Amino acid sequence: MKRKFVSAAAVCAAFFMAPTPSFADERVAAPLILAKETVPTFTIEDFPWDLPEGRTEDVTVPLGDAVLTMPWMEVETDGENRVLISAPEMTVSADVNGKTMAVLQLDATEFTVRRLGEAMAASGFVQALAINGEQDFQTTARGVEFSFTSRGYGPVIEAMKANEAADSDRMIEAMSMLSVSLDYSAKSSSFATAESAQNEIPFDFEMSQGPAEGSISLGDGRIEILAKATKSVFAGAGPIPVSGEIGSLSYRFAMPTDASATIQPISIDFGVSDVLLNDEIWDLADPEKIFPRALERVELGMVMDVVLKRSLFAGSSVRRSPEELEPIGGRLSALEFDGLGVKVSAKGDIEMDGEIPKDVSAYASISGLSGFMKNLVKAGFLPQSQAILGEGIALQFAKEEADGSLTFDVKTVDGIISINGNRVAPLPRCAIFRLRDELPASQGRRVV
Repeated sequence: MKRKFVSAAAVCAAFFMAPTPSFADERVAAPLILAKETVPTFTIEDFPWDLPEGRTEDVTVPLGDAVLTMPWMEVETDGENRVLISAPEMTVSADVNGKTMAVLQLDATEFTVRRLGEAMAASGFVQALAINGEQDFQTTARGVEFSFTSRGYGPVIEAMKANEAADSDRMIEAMSMLSVSLDYSAKSSSFATAESAQNEIPFDFEMSQGPAEGSISLGDGRIEILAKATKSVFAGAGPIPVSGEIGSLSYRFAMPTDASATIQPISIDFGVSDVLLNDEIWDLADPEKIFPRALERVELGMVMDVVLKRSLFAGSSVRRSPEELEPIGGRLSALEFDGLGVKVSAKGDIEMDGEIPKDVSAYASISGLSGFMKNLVKAGFLPQSQAILGEGIALQFAKEEADGSLTFDVKTVDGIISINGNRVAPLPRCAIFRLRDELPASQGRRVV
């Protein structure tokens, strides 16, 4: 059976993307309170400009395959371009694999919608939020504040009116015309999943977080997702109990969505710090407790330049192939590791001449290498002969700093790799990024 679900875009569209009528057609309705025995049904087009001012009881709004319900809704207008909407509870219910369930619940919700020319903007506050999944999981958040803007939402509304599924070609094409941005923050949040016959996770797992914030943007040919969270605590009950704490966690992902012959960057950033894990997790890799059980910081930042030959919104019926995403070059913008008794920091750039590396520049710093190599041997991960050889090569080319750390300044001079001024070997003249005929090797590429 094909699964049907309510996408985040569809829910947002229901609230904030209603088509904007012309000013000549606008009429402000008189305050209206409906009797309990009637169940008013509004359409997507009613939000927000055609909603009746005042309080409406027992509100029902169809959202394609789903339905939005509210015990009551209060609407207050401020001129032609601003509407304030509040409700004690909002629930989006949908049929998930033959079972009706509340997939989204919002408590004590209040938000303001503004018309900004052809765009729509909304901001508001949600006291509590819950997202329920079909495989026994739930995500909750408290003290949520958000701001949202959108334009080009007409095709999405039409696709929703036609009851198009979120993964249909029509909905995907409509999403390609959409430009949206969402910024949010939460005072606290949690995630929980329970073991079940349908759930692929074979144990119960819970995670709670302190203050968090993030953003999602789609438009101008790119998509970007960013999130930060603090004070995360997790625990899982299963064959091996897991638990721990994470002081801070952040990630960022950005990539192009539109096809173009122009080289475009894909960016990935990830960071985690102050990680504490229970002994059962550490014992899986280090049962003898040889390594210091500390993970202070891990950070990774990288950029890959690509040519995207087909839009990400080409449609679900279009067969994808690896050649549609052509890698051209790359850069390591940050690599930081501080844990297990060793500290590593590195970054680098590469200049390409078509398929062939032309120039390389990198810098790396390592602290605690000797002790780390000894622990690798003691734990049985590395033969002593290889450890001695590896450390000897590192010491031969490294520059020892006053604090005892080893640094490596890597450059290419006249096609020769140089480490701290010592000529090491010719730069390999082999293809490290395979290009196609439409991108000949004679075209120089520079990662910036």
